[in-house]
Amino acid sequence: MSIIKLVLLIGYIFQLCITKNIERIEFINKLEIPCLIEQRQTYEITFSSLENIPDYVQISFSSVNNIQQIVSFSSKNDQCLNGKKFKSNKSNFYLEKSQLSLNKNFICVECPYPYKDCELKINLLEGKLGPKLEEEKEKLNPNIIPQPKHNLKTFEKTENDDDIILKISSDIKVDLYTLNSGYTERIQIPSSKKTYYQIDSKENGKYKIISGKSVTVRADGMVYPKNETWYWYNGWGTTSPPTGDQKPSRIEISYTLGKSVISATVGSNTYQVTINVLDYASEYVEAKIDAYIKANVTTKTTNLEKLKAITAYPASFPYSAKYSGYMSMIIFEGGDCWASSSTIQHLCEKVGIKSYIRYAANDGGAGSGHRNVIAYIDNKYYICEAGYGYNRPNRPYNVYEEPLGYSTRSKQNGIVIYQYDGYDQEIFVPSSINNKTVIGMENTVFIHGPAKTATKIILPDTITFIGNSVFNSLPNITNVIIPKNVQTIGLYVFAGSDKIEKIIVDKENNALCSKDDILYSKNKTIIINYPPGKVKDSYEGLSSLERFENYSFYYVKHVKTVIIPKRVNYIGEGAFGDSSVKEVYFAGDPPILGEFIFYNLNLSVYYPIASSKKWEKYVDQKFSSKAIRWYTWEPPESTESDESNEPPESTESNESNKSNVPNTFNYIIIIPCLIIVILIIAVIVFICIRKVKKSKINSNDYDSNFKSLLPMNMH
Repeated sequence: MSIIKLVLLIGYIFQLCITKNIERIEFINKLEIPCLIEQRQTYEITFSSLENIPDYVQISFSSVNNIQQIVSFSSKNDQCLNGKKFKSNKSNFYLEKSQLSLNKNFICVECPYPYKDCELKINLLEGKLGPKLEEEKEKLNPNIIPQPKHNLKTFEKTENDDDIILKISSDIKVDLYTLNSGYTERIQIPSSKKTYYQIDSKENGKYKIISGKSVTVRADGMVYPKNETWYWYNGWGTTSPPTGDQKPSRIEISYTLGKSVISATVGSNTYQVTINVLDYASEYVEAKIDAYIKANVTTKTTNLEKLKAITAYPASFPYSAKYSGYMSMIIFEGGDCWASSSTIQHLCEKVGIKSYIRYAANDGGAGSGHRNVIAYIDNKYYICEAGYGYNRPNRPYNVYEEPLGYSTRSKQNGIVIYQYDGYDQEIFVPSSINNKTVIGMENTVFIHGPAKTATKIILPDTITFIGNSVFNSLPNITNVIIPKNVQTIGLYVFAGSDKIEKIIVDKENNALCSKDDILYSKNKTIIINYPPGKVKDSYEGLSSLERFENYSFYYVKHVKTVIIPKRVNYIGEGAFGDSSVKEVYFAGDPPILGEFIFYNLNLSVYYPIASSKKWEKYVDQKFSSKAIRWYTWEPPESTESDESNEPPESTESNESNKSNVPNTFNYIIIIPCLIIVILIIAVIVFICIRKVKKSKINSNDYDSNFKSLLPMNMH
């Protein structure tokens, strides 16, 4: 600090000597700053208060080649002093206090770029300029010109020191631009944008990346964006170079975006360089989009007009199956329905319209992967469609209302809902839409869009059927009520909804019922669905059961043991697939067993000794399980009540190569109980013995004490 002050003091005295005849009243300081090579650099001067801002700032610039360049003078964040920015073609000019900021205590001066050995001199002057300097002063006009900010060096005036202290600030900030090789055939990075950066050309510099992964730095201080080469083979890619006869269909170079910080030490000076790696393609596309919005959307444009203008934009390009994102659609001027939807959604976001890309494969005539956009404006839902496959510009497009967020199809006696695209989290499905009765819920109604996170879904009494997967994969639903007129329910309706603990059926329903929150046919001969989130480790089938419906326990998460009653004659496809079941007990002859009934399970299966011959053809099969072990057991005598069957001790199987495993269920319960009882008795006996001994001791002490109180002749 003392050395810097000494240097500044010498400069101060020197300046006083050479400016004595120029009638300056007071001179604060002179700062001479060498500019770095190939670098536009901004220097910031900070004052302790507004009162300390000088009357004049003299800025002079010189180089060994006597090249006069524009010197910019501005405040932070590209804001101009008093809302203006000044520039000069002269190498020496002055700014008055009236041209300085009235509400800021700092000023910035920018060093020219990219000339070597240039020198920037800043004089801070108090008082009134003399006649000679008045002649030199230039009247400046405001100019708005973009200038990068690096803030390498900050000059700060301390409270206790009138000198201005040179202070090295945290970093240089540089933007580097990249372009994925896939876009280079259409666009190029302009020469005005940096693609690499030289930190310093001096020898013996040391450079280290201290954060970030977006750049590489060479030993000489040259910084490049970090890239990665991908080799593509008909739709799949790898970063591993080809080997042998491999011939990639496409090679692509991509870059890691984001900020990295480099610590640079050159001589005794250590500072940080922050490199922000940007994607030029993104900047290019955003500029195109902004221009389109500016030309087609005004403050007077209604929300619906905005939506139509936005949807028209991707339709202005030909259809192409090669491109599936908004960036590639705009750069290559073409794309498929995914690209059109991505473009619409992105433009909606830019103008503040709530929207998302909609699963549209269920729409009439749509392909299996079709997408469009659902937008919410003025309390209404609209579908934006621009994915029609015409290989020409200005393709057809459409914007139409989706009432209440429900997509429907007409039937003879009403309408069916095939998709809900709304944002409601408590969903009350209407009994009618546009005066048409809702009579059913088709497959996968709620599993697309925001409804996936719904907490409640209430169905109307008007529906008569519920299709496949209607309540599939809804993680926040805890119970479902089946209305009174529902006659049929599809497959895996509740699969993946791990919190559903109760399936409740309206008592007036004549086709279905629920018992213990489990869904059955009305006469309880068919179990249709076990709630996937019901917390119970065993299911003991009703003696009335005759059938386990397809996927009835699919993805059930808590049941470990299932006991299948004697009357059951059919177990449907995938009945226990991907569930938590570990043990299955059959009480009777083998039923018809569907495919994949034990899919992906590792379990033990028990069958009656009395039916061993009938089970012979099954015991070597795996039924798509991971592993299955077959044992015999002795079922209890069957009853006609709805009480469950208890698996008794198993008996030895006559089958060869099968484990003869007894049923240890009773032993597991009885033996620990006996041990506990014995321990309790032992503890009680021990306590009693202690009490008796203690009682005797106390009694003896009492007798002794009592006798000591008696007269001698009474002992």
